[in-house]
Amino acid sequence: MENFWFFKKKRNSNPGGNGLRKNLILDEKGINTTYSGRFNAFLATLDFNNLKYKIIETYRNDEKQADYYKQGREIPGNVITNARPGESYHNYGAALDLVPIDKNGKVDFTDAIAYFEMGVAASKHGLEWGGSWKSLKDSGHFQIPSKEISIDELKLKYPLA
Repeated sequence: MENFWFFKKKRNSNPGGNGLRKNLILDEKGINTTYSGRFNAFLATLDFNNLKYKIIETYRNDEKQADYYKQGREIPGNVITNARPGESYHNYGAALDLVPIDKNGKVDFTDAIAYFEMGVAASKHGLEWGGSWKSLKDSGHFQIPSKEISIDELKLKYPLA
């Protein structure tokens, strides 16, 4: 399995193109370099505990966020987010989504035990786990805690270009 936990500073502008957010520096996996150390440690813990995973999303630009927000509202499908563009921690490289990998090497979106173990590991590294949310649970979502930095603070720190 490919290890994703070793992040290097590679980009000095965001991968969403068009310089959508000022001051945002992402590592090669799309994690805000301000937080990449904490995410590295979390993923290293998963590796150490032999929890197999695949990173399915990190940074997300506002255009993609708008598409996700429309799902289940303006286009067919289930609602997958309550966050409008600029309202998701993904929009600032401060979140990542993982999916467990089963013993056969296949992604398994239904493995509640693996998600729970990931959530426990995330909490040990000071990350917020979407599986603990009261509404619209997102078991594969991990982010910098909203108690630590709010969306409003992120908007001020990383304004639209």
